Amino acid sequence: MGSLVTAAIALKSANDVVFGGLARMKASAIWDDAKRKVQGNNKVKVMEKIVFESMGLDEACERLAGCVKRGDLDDMSDGEREYELIEVLACDVVKERVRSHLGDMFVDFVGGHEDEDVEEEEEGKAEEERRRRRTVDASRELGGNVGGIGRLFERIWKIGVGSVEMGDVQSAFSDVQSSGGVNEEVRALFVAFVLYARMFGGGSSESSEETETETDGGLSSSSDTVIVSNSSFLSPPPSPNKTSGSLVSSKIKSSKRAKMMLELRKVLGCRVFEGCVGRQECRAQERKVGGGGVVEGLEEARDLVVDLIVDFERRDR
Repeated sequence: MGSLVTAAIALKSANDVVFGGLARMKASAIWDDAKRKVQGNNKVKVMEKIVFESMGLDEACERLAGCVKRGDLDDMSDGEREYELIEVLACDVVKERVRSHLGDMFVDFVGGHEDEDVEEEEEGKAEEERRRRRTVDASRELGGNVGGIGRLFERIWKIGVGSVEMGDVQSAFSDVQSSGGVNEEVRALFVAFVLYARMFGGGSSESSEETETETDGGLSSSSDTVIVSNSSFLSPPPSPNKTSGSLVSSKIKSSKRAKMMLELRKVLGCRVFEGCVGRQECRAQERKVGGGGVVEGLEEARDLVVDLIVDFERRDR
């Protein structure tokens, strides 16, 4: 299958004045033949299927040209060999699908999700589960850094965002050489998701150090109080030295929280939060929010998070 795609793209790119037209016709025929062989063939890899489902020959050529321009081809390897052209295209598609899935999940996590039509909602969930599974399967077939991104997404999907540390995100993108484009957008979604969960959503790694409680006025940090009071049940009455240590610990946690806030602010400036990503790229998205508000996609989810940050910082002064 890879050789057919390579042949089709090579012929499509022919610039010969006399034979260029014939070459492009032949290229289209080869691409269509390869697509027919993929359809309904259970022996074909998932990553090959999603390529033909996602694009035609013209778009394939445009995508490859974009990969070359951005320097993405430097990342297109499983660590042992360079990818074939169909695998390069599959890497691009898989990352776009991860971006779409994460966009949906982030919006749901920030705004909540209610649907009056339960039957329609269940059907939509089943379809989304199928799409996510195929995305993960394709990422496994590709391996390399795309495989790592797929594994990280699967952890958030199956276990929850609280199971992911910032170090896991850094590790998944450590071998990604190119910047910008879909790589930057996927990384921004991972970072925003993890930081938001730790600061406001009860991520497990942060809750062990800092407990966020919800009051009538919103979220308030009770980390230092909880830590000191818990230790008081297990230890003798605090000495002056222990009190001093608690103050130092409080300053460290405040500094860490401030850095996380700054990083969250920065990553929310990524252009992925300026458009509509998710629900198969810009299908109508409505999320019920406390107070009757509605979140429609990543842009409004971002605005809600920014409001939380501003409110949190105001009370923390």
